[in-house]
Amino acid sequence: MVMGAVSVVMARRDSDLPRQVVVAVTAGRVTLFALSRAGNGLGPDVASWDRTYVKASAERTARGWELWVQPPGDRAGFELRAPTGPATDAVVTALARA
Repeated sequence: MVMGAVSVVMARRDSDLPRQVVVAVTAGRVTLFALSRAGNGLGPDVASWDRTYVKASAERTARGWELWVQPPGDRAGFELRAPTGPATDAVVTALARA
């Protein structure tokens, strides 16, 4: 399992995702966890999808990573932004794989 913390910027205003999430990517699933209110651990999972049906693309910018994630059944998708670094780079690589 690959995990990393990213900031979520909503592409749609009606999304129920929190602003800060931890993304876990395995060969079979993509799961988003809320950060605990104290900011020192994981909260509950807020979304989980079969990896096969999640479409994602990544672009490295001067500020870090910008990812576009489109889960199954979601026409709009959402954007993730994260700084570069070993943990985040591993999540981006795992998530952006076709």
